[in-house]
Amino acid sequence: MGITNRYKTLFLFLFIVSNDLSYSQNSKSLDLINVRLSVVAKGTPYSVGNETSKNECFFALATITNLQDTAIEVSLPGCAWPLINWVTSSENVFLTNVNCDAQQMEYITLQPNQAIEFNIALSLKEGKSKVESVKLGFNYNSVSFKNFDRENPKQLIFWSNEVKLVNNLNTYKIRD
Repeated sequence: MGITNRYKTLFLFLFIVSNDLSYSQNSKSLDLINVRLSVVAKGTPYSVGNETSKNECFFALATITNLQDTAIEVSLPGCAWPLINWVTSSENVFLTNVNCDAQQMEYITLQPNQAIEFNIALSLKEGKSKVESVKLGFNYNSVSFKNFDRENPKQLIFWSNEVKLVNNLNTYKIRD
């Protein structure tokens, strides 16, 4: 009977250890990616044939970092990614999009800890009250996550840090 108990204990120990060793992908979906937003400057964007985008805007850098220990894939619909892949926390702020007539999907693989940077223009809707700060949400799309329906409440959206909409040109920051 002592041998059987030892085997049970050994089996239980090996089972627990093997579960910890077989871990290959972070389990929390919140840990899939990190989205960071920083405002660079205030200005006027250039856009062909779209007079509404001539309003002042804030030029920003949005960075997505893969937090997984394996590669992930991100799908971007060509030149429409500012409209498809991104949302803002304020209905009075939108991403300015340059008109395009060729649309094709791009599939980008991000290795562990690798980042992709998006240069964006955040515009304010005319006639609306001033917006002090905003968060940017990345709508995660890949071959395994088909969620281009912007009305779908179950979209996998990852939110950035909140930033103040101020001109940061000729300033500096020390990052942790």
